[in-house]
Amino acid sequence: IVVPVGGGGLAAGIANRLTEKRNKHTQLHLVQPIGSDSMSRSLEIEQISEATNPNMRYGGTAVLKIGKHALEILKNFGPARLHLHSATDEEGRDFIGVDGLIGDYQFDRKLLGRENTPNLEPTTLVAVAGMQYVVQAHQGESVLVVGTGQNAPLN
Repeated sequence: IVVPVGGGGLAAGIANRLTEKRNKHTQLHLVQPIGSDSMSRSLEIEQISEATNPNMRYGGTAVLKIGKHALEILKNFGPARLHLHSATDEEGRDFIGVDGLIGDYQFDRKLLGRENTPNLEPTTLVAVAGMQYVVQAHQGESVLVVGTGQNAPLN
């Protein structure tokens, strides 16, 4: 499972549910943009650490520090099943820019008449950009990318 990570709540919720279901095989891949690295810094020292420079272009991943409950859940999830990846701006360029995937996504929503459906935020595209690492490492296996929605009212 590939998840964009900011404060860690979504990732911790997924890890907690996998643990509840006694799923010992599913790998959890957290993808953070460069600069929004509170998760990797915190897991490394096993206490909350601030992000180097929260990357504001990627929406919900631009947090200064992760939550304490998320840290506890994720550090206990199992290091062999928890993987961190960083998506560089170069890797994200094709996904985030107006000419990239987000532009295509917005155009397709309008073209298909889905403007009143929940809108994915750039945070999802961080996970999509990081998916390349997961696909290479798990060739032939199923890969699920979790999308996040914008906190905006529907029209």
